Amino acid sequence: MKNFSERSFGQRLSKARQLLEVLKSIPDYKAHNDMLSIDAFSKLMEETEISNNHATQAKVLLSLKRELRKELYYGLNGLLAIAKRIRDYVASMSVGKNSIHYKNIVAECQKMTGSKTSTIRAKTPFKGGEIPVRKISSSEKSFGSTLQSAKNILTQITLIESYEPSPDLVSKQKLLNAISSVETANMEVQQESVKVNELIALRALKYEGSGGLHDCFQKIKLHLAAAFGKESNIYLEAARIKI
Repeated sequence: MKNFSERSFGQRLSKARQLLEVLKSIPDYKAHNDMLSIDAFSKLMEETEISNNHATQAKVLLSLKRELRKELYYGLNGLLAIAKRIRDYVASMSVGKNSIHYKNIVAECQKMTGSKTSTIRAKTPFKGGEIPVRKISSSEKSFGSTLQSAKNILTQITLIESYEPSPDLVSKQKLLNAISSVETANMEVQQESVKVNELIALRALKYEGSGGLHDCFQKIKLHLAAAFGKESNIYLEAARIKI
């Protein structure tokens, strides 16, 4: 199975540069196939590096958006914190802890506290032109569940006629604004995730697809074997470079 880590992509690009230097050291190197020429191989490497950089940058941005979203959910003034403050405020009201609304809010807070944001890695090898599935996240389900609990709490406090906290406490509008911010963050994460997957797919094809870096790498070696023989120093030098 191929290694699809960021380090692996960088290492393979470095190996391709080594092979390019071997080709440049051959006097009057000419390939029978234009795809195996020095210029074509150099261009492919540039395109691959650009594709690699785009994928890496997009992954960094996605990570930042996920961290910002996590703060909106579980930060000091996040959705969970607001829900707990609402729970405590309702408990202090005349309706008290014996009310059905309070019990429902407590149940939703418990759901929010028990949510998990783990990640399950998939083990799908790259085959031909197929795109590798990098990972399957279980966090989206958890975030969705937490958001739904917050909406359920909003419904409960809307049903309490006397729920009119002072400005320094948690109002319905404050919870509504927090829910809106989280929904926006969810949408941004989803959009960025789609972009990342697309860029990763393009990068994988640049490395492993037909006419990609690995394909050209191997064909150049075969060309050198045909042109100079497998016992030649030129071929042996190239053969030692593994991608």
